[in-house]
Amino acid sequence: MRLILLLITSVFIYAAESKDKNSLAKYDKTEIVDLRLNPKMVFTLPIRSMDLGLTTIMFPGPIEGIYSSKVESMQGQEKIFNPFVMSHEKGSYFFLVKSLAPEGKRAAVNVIFERQTYVIKLVSAKKAVSAVNFLRPVVLKERKAMPPRLILGLIDKSKAYSLFKEHQPEQLAGSSHKVFKNLAFKYRFHDIKLIEAFRYTAQDTIIFHCEIKNKTTAILRLNPKNYIANIKGKFYHSALSESPDTIGPKSSVRIYFAIVGKSSGGRNNLSLDNNWTIVAPIDEKRAAKQLGLDLKAPKESK
Repeated sequence: MRLILLLITSVFIYAAESKDKNSLAKYDKTEIVDLRLNPKMVFTLPIRSMDLGLTTIMFPGPIEGIYSSKVESMQGQEKIFNPFVMSHEKGSYFFLVKSLAPEGKRAAVNVIFERQTYVIKLVSAKKAVSAVNFLRPVVLKERKAMPPRLILGLIDKSKAYSLFKEHQPEQLAGSSHKVFKNLAFKYRFHDIKLIEAFRYTAQDTIIFHCEIKNKTTAILRLNPKNYIANIKGKFYHSALSESPDTIGPKSSVRIYFAIVGKSSGGRNNLSLDNNWTIVAPIDEKRAAKQLGLDLKAPKESK
């Protein structure tokens, strides 16, 4: 089959020289490397200078197209080329590159693979790679919802955390615990005190333990399915809670609720040290009716 020979001449690369050195450092000790394809990343590959070696660049499937930049430089009346030579057989998984240029010369290749463009920058170098195996991009799998029984199990473990810590500490591997002092949030009809929180890294779950105090003489109706942990305007809704539906007049209740991962999928990786705000919505219209209040009326100034 016919080989296509392409002359690729040096091109200007606008990245800082220090960044180039860092990108090439990982090839100092190996000549065969595996790289994960990423269409948003520029790959810089060192190619052995002055025709002293050959580099095979392998893709995980048939290459749809290869495009390169050709720039000629002049010295006097004679054309001087600093070429990289590449051979590629149409439909194959790989192409070969060698440099006829001295150390430091550069070139660029754009490879079309599975309807994506991958940018590769070549640099003539003494220390170079002989083979590059590009691997397919990582495909993020859809996060499966955690079964309610497992979340309830973590809530139960949080309730008995101190006992586990004393008698079965191995059961708490990968978990952390934080006690909050004097962290309270005041609302019109109720106050919320954040007592403590527990993080279980493997499950990417945080369990919050709170106290809700009814400041009124009305019976407040809670919404246990919609407790919220807020970090600077970013809301994390409860996946499950253990909470009563109502709070009696001038009384308090304890609740536990869990946030698991992100609502959009994937891990939240949240730290217990965040600046938390806890929100526990209540039926304000019902409370106002019991108290004879008009929610639309402006509050009286004190």
